Amino acid sequence: ELHLRWVLWTVLVAITAPANARICHSYTDHIAFQPETHCPLSPEAIVLLAALFLLLLQIGPRRIHTVRVRGGNKKYRALRLDVGNFAWGSECCTRKTRIIDVVYNASNNELVRTKTLVKNCIILIDSTPFRQWYESHYALPLGRKKGAKLTPEEEEILNKKRSKKIQKKYDERKKNAKISGLLEEQFQQGKLLACISSRPGQCGRADGYILEGKELEFYLRKIRARKGK
Repeated sequence: ELHLRWVLWTVLVAITAPANARICHSYTDHIAFQPETHCPLSPEAIVLLAALFLLLLQIGPRRIHTVRVRGGNKKYRALRLDVGNFAWGSECCTRKTRIIDVVYNASNNELVRTKTLVKNCIILIDSTPFRQWYESHYALPLGRKKGAKLTPEEEEILNKKRSKKIQKKYDERKKNAKISGLLEEQFQQGKLLACISSRPGQCGRADGYILEGKELEFYLRKIRARKGK
C-alpha cells in the first residue's frame, strides 16, 4: 500500500511539474522539485488530480491511532473502520459483521454525507452472519426468495436428516422462530439497520445493536422523510 501511494504521488508530481523540472527522489515522503518553466496543466486540473490522490489515500485497511491522555492513559482514535460487533437483542445473538453505510444521524447531516461513524448514528450492516446463525439455530430459511437454489452447505443445514431427539429440539425452537415483517424485509435485501452504541473516537471500535420494534419503525420513518425532501 505504501509503495502504491509512493508511485501515485510520483506520477502526480511528474505530471504537474514542467518537463525540464529537476525532481529529487528519496524513498520516504520527501519529494522536492524546482520548476524552471510554467506548469503545462491548468490550476483546475491540478486541483482535480490532488483530490483524486487524497481519495486514493483513504482506500485501505482500518486505521486506529493511539492517543496519550491525562494520567498517562490511552485512547484509541478510530480514523477508519469497516467491521464491528453487533447484537441481535431479541435472539440473544452477537456477530462480527461488515459496516456498509451511514444512513442517518440525528445531530448532523454532514456526518451522514461524509460517512462518519459516531455514537448513536444509524448504519447499514451486512446481514449474512445473522442469517447463517438463524438458519443453523432454527433450521429454517430466512430472507430467501421462493424457489431459490441452495448451496450444498446450506442444503445440509436446512434439510439435514436428524434423529428424533434432535428433531424434537428443533421443533421446540421453531415455535419461537417468528421475526417481524420489517426485519424480514431487511434480510431479503441483505442489509440491516443498526445503531452504534460504542464511541469509535474513544475506544477505537464501532459496536452496536440491530434496530427492532418501535425503534426500527421510528428510524425508518425518519430516513424516508429525509429522502423525500
